[in-house]
Amino acid sequence: MAVLVPCLVAMAWVVRDSQIDGYVGLPVNTLGQIVGDLLLAVIAGPVAVGYHLAQHTRPHPIGDLPTRIASAKHRIQLLDATGCLLSWSNVPVRGTSRTERECTRDRIIGALREALERDVAIEILMPDPGIAQPRVLRALGFTAAAHRELSETARAELEALYDAVPHGRLDIRTSQRWPTLALVRCDARMWVTLPSDGMPGSSPLYLEFGARSHNARALAAHFNELYRSTGQLR
Repeated sequence: MAVLVPCLVAMAWVVRDSQIDGYVGLPVNTLGQIVGDLLLAVIAGPVAVGYHLAQHTRPHPIGDLPTRIASAKHRIQLLDATGCLLSWSNVPVRGTSRTERECTRDRIIGALREALERDVAIEILMPDPGIAQPRVLRALGFTAAAHRELSETARAELEALYDAVPHGRLDIRTSQRWPTLALVRCDARMWVTLPSDGMPGSSPLYLEFGARSHNARALAAHFNELYRSTGQLR
């Protein structure tokens, strides 16, 4: 209306002046320009709004996953593939220092804590560190002793979270099968990371799906199958 009303006023003024002067070409040309401007405004408005919304709804990069977990509004499902919550490191696990690994784990634990504080239910599935094969540990860049220590620390931190929230909000389970991938599912999105076996020092492959896609449903079914066949950590 802010564009239309001034245009109509201007058009009426031009038509009136042209009638007084006996010239009809000017109002026709002006009317064409006004109609063109109005059509441009009609098209440009929705396009600009759509672009603005798309910018705000565009998925964040995978490196921001702890932030996504911390702000989740619905149930979170997390399948770890390292046994010590390092599946989602921004850098390859192999070659990172102990401090970098602890920082990554602390970010995940902190994100889970924030989600639990908002009453979000969380299901976590981690492989039993006792079933880790030497080949798996080499691919991750761990020694057996270092992996055992990191796993025990991660489990102790998860147990502390478990004790701090009402029963049923946090469910932690151990798997007797070593996962071939890591998975996080929350708020209609799913993130998957595949290990980089045979490529030392290279970053894992990260994938993102809409939770209703065929691939996401298949992965969710895989998680649920593993989850039902495991024992509770606590």
